[in-house]
Amino acid sequence: MKGPFFLNDVQYAFLIGIQKQEKLCGVSCHIIAAFRSSGIDEEKLRDVWHKLAHRHEVLSSRIMSDGTVFFSDAHDPDRFFTVASGDSESYINSLKNRLMDIEDGGAAELHLIKEAEGCTVVFECDCAAFDITSLQIFIRDMAAMYNGNEAELPVVPEGFFPYGEESHPAVPRAVKKADKSYWTERAGSFGTAPFEGIADTCGTDIPAKYSSHSSVIGADSTAFIHETAERLGVTEENVLLALFSKAAAKVCGREHFTLNIPVLDRSGAPAGLAGTAADYTSIIMFDTDVGPSADTDGFIRKTASEYAEALEHRAFSGIKVQQLCGGDASGNVTFSSHIHIDLGTDQIRQAFGELSYIYTETPNVVMDSEFFRCGDKMLLNLSTPDGVLPEGTEERLISELLALMHS
Repeated sequence: MKGPFFLNDVQYAFLIGIQKQEKLCGVSCHIIAAFRSSGIDEEKLRDVWHKLAHRHEVLSSRIMSDGTVFFSDAHDPDRFFTVASGDSESYINSLKNRLMDIEDGGAAELHLIKEAEGCTVVFECDCAAFDITSLQIFIRDMAAMYNGNEAELPVVPEGFFPYGEESHPAVPRAVKKADKSYWTERAGSFGTAPFEGIADTCGTDIPAKYSSHSSVIGADSTAFIHETAERLGVTEENVLLALFSKAAAKVCGREHFTLNIPVLDRSGAPAGLAGTAADYTSIIMFDTDVGPSADTDGFIRKTASEYAEALEHRAFSGIKVQQLCGGDASGNVTFSSHIHIDLGTDQIRQAFGELSYIYTETPNVVMDSEFFRCGDKMLLNLSTPDGVLPEGTEERLISELLALMHS
């Protein structure tokens, strides 16, 4: 065993979310991604699952209840590879709300479900061990291996270690101090969480039960997002964030509010590590004021500028900023963009078929909103605890967002 190592702020917050027996807790940061295929070679899939564990050492991690981390020299991928027969929907439902055994190496599991017609490959992860971008990298890497194209994969630097100084270089004390001062000053003027006063957690089960509310953002709307970003000189993520904010403002009836944004695109990682699996997540608290303006272009530019400023001060974690605010977490909404990795490439479709399902659970939030790129389309998923938001809230938000794109 190698270690001990120690979780970062984001990972430790997820671990506390698992352990606390309070409303919206008792659950992990749990993600399930399913791909539907006409046929899979079981032995080849098992083989590339072993190769993946050899390529990414983070898959051998053991996370203890006190937040220390060890790495096993005897990780056995077969223990976390399951082959089943039957209905994929029922099988996936059986995985929901479960706590994966992260102390015993079960932070990532692979499931092959054989059905009457075709099969489904399910990737399941607990993101206390690594970020969702790592899951996307696992899928991309396994697809290349399965298709015999392993040589095309980016090189993982020799000696790379998920908790080493190379992947997480120390931040100078002066930078942390300056960023703390920035957020301390800003926090006093933050808006409330979008659904604060609307979300009702009183009757929530412990642990909460989650449902996914999904929609496909079609090729035309996806092209509109890309064209708008190019025209305004911003990123596609900036456009999505601005449109999501406008849609949320209309649904919650509040123009000024704060969103939790996990930064997952590896923009803060050292050069050359984009293909490595670890946890590079930064959390920022993003305060936005949609206002009455009908000028969407102007609001997108404003959002891009404010987001860039927030990123410059990410050395003081958004987890700590939440503590500065001292507010009620019952209305927190997370905006997560995962579009920097395409889950609908020809390579992935050839190996595993089409992405058919995404499901997430995240402690201490009432809505986890996520965007995934799938070829020329995007998948939007809103994951919420059952019974917390007024009925139909998620569908209204999706409808408002798609209407903004169409308009």
